[in-house]
Amino acid sequence: MAGRSARRLTLALGALLLVLLGVATLSASAILYDWAADDWQEDIDNLSLVLSESAAQAIASATLVLNDISELSRDDARNQEAFMAASSAPAVAQMMRDKISGLPQISGAAIVAVDGNVVTLTRKLPSGGINVSDRDYYRHHLTHGGDEIFFSTAVRNRAGNAWPFYLRRRINDARGNMAGIV
Repeated sequence: MAGRSARRLTLALGALLLVLLGVATLSASAILYDWAADDWQEDIDNLSLVLSESAAQAIASATLVLNDISELSRDDARNQEAFMAASSAPAVAQMMRDKISGLPQISGAAIVAVDGNVVTLTRKLPSGGINVSDRDYYRHHLTHGGDEIFFSTAVRNRAGNAWPFYLRRRINDARGNMAGIV
């Protein structure tokens, strides 16, 4: 009898220890999962911060380039004809290439005429030319007289298969009419 009681007691204690071990394992797993989830969330928060800062710096660089090109273009915007004559000079394309050199986030810069035809481009202009009168930034600047920067929606680039978005600014002549878009 005493042997059977000791055996039952041993089995009960063994079962109790197995249950306690299972509970401890599940508890430790839950705690470790929570810690890992907190670490993952912190990593995601840090990555989001780094990405947003990088995007802000890229936009700030692009805005500075746009401001410089716009200022130079405004100087020649007495009227639409003077603006187009000055903007189509080879030196202007070289100046724009110089402005965007060292900024890999900027794939190109262009000056667009009132009719939507690209007159100056930092890349080689195709033989048939490029007309952007169907783009959202062109329609925006055609109907809005201000010189605020317009951020376009992403659209397939005609020169390749990339999906860039564009930062554009309207250039007005001395009478406030649109002379072109930079």
